[in-house]
Amino acid sequence: MEQEKKIFLGDRCEVNIDGYSASADPPIICEAWVHCGKPKGGQPSKIMRDALKLLFTQKRLKKEHKKILLFCDEVSRNHFTRKDSWQAECLKDYGIETEVYPLSEVQKQRLKEAKKLQQTSK
Repeated sequence: MEQEKKIFLGDRCEVNIDGYSASADPPIICEAWVHCGKPKGGQPSKIMRDALKLLFTQKRLKKEHKKILLFCDEVSRNHFTRKDSWQAECLKDYGIETEVYPLSEVQKQRLKEAKKLQQTSK
């Protein structure tokens, strides 16, 4: 699977997709959320916007795709798979899968350091 790919969807319309594989059957489009832990504040809305981007991309490409929202731990994914979550039901109804690709301890540490840098640069 390719990492970030710019996909042209028509006149002056393009999207950046985090992961893309045209060689899979069906092809795969994927958005990744690199955050460890429970989503807070507006973060669930950001993830649902990513889900909408997957649906829009598939519609414009006029071909069925495997649509994946990728999380880095079960805690962050849980909100989108719980039985009492409207977001989980929405994703299921629209055929958007959720998967986890766990980060190594080194990657988690780098993520924490990057977030600290972002907070101090604001």
